[in-house]
Formats: sequence, C-alpha cells, structure tokens
Amino acid sequence: MAKTRAQLNREVRVEALRQQLANQKHVEHVVDWINEMANPATSEERLFQLNVVVSQTLKLVNKYLPDLKAIEMNIEGEAKQYVISSEPIDAEQWERIYSLEAPSGATESVN
Repeated sequence: MAKTRAQLNREVRVEALRQQLANQKHVEHVVDWINEMANPATSEERLFQLNVVVSQTLKLVNKYLPDLKAIEMNIEGEAKQYVISSEPIDAEQWERIYSLEAPSGATESVN
C-alpha cells in the first residue's frame, strides 16, 4: 500500500527530530552524568540533581528513540538452520546429516 503524503511528511519530521537529538548528544551527556554520580566525592544534593536530570533526559530520548526491547517482531513460519563448514562433504554424509526422514532435523554434526 502506498503511503499518503501526510505519512511521508511525518516520517521526514521524525527522522529530522531523531537527527537533532543525536546531534545534541543526549546519550553522551547521560553517560557523563552517571560517571559523576559514581564518584564518591559527589554530594547528596548533586546526586539528587543528577538523578532527576538523567531520568528526564532518558525519557526524552526514549520517546523518540525507543529501547530495542520495545520493538517486537512476530514472525510466523518455520525457522531453518544452515550449517556452514570449511570442508566439503560427499552425498552419503549429506544424506546422513540432512535427511528429511529424520524427525529432528540434523542427525549429526558436520564439524
């Protein structure tokens, strides 16, 4: 299905916003703040401030760049496993390993 003009415009705006957030280096700042929080010489008041700033910055970043865990894919079908070997095998060995008559797939290891 073709995308509407509004959908295309939205994609452009979202990508521009992602680029702007990346250029502002929010994630790098969060890492610096966490390192500062790990410093034992940091006062409790500064720790509280850093905690608030880190949580708010991460909320901003996660709004437009969601965690990979939040993106799930539902793939239906059969998963196939391919075995790659550096040594060639003959027809008999291939049949023994990859026989369709074996109920559990491969019956022995190539390597």
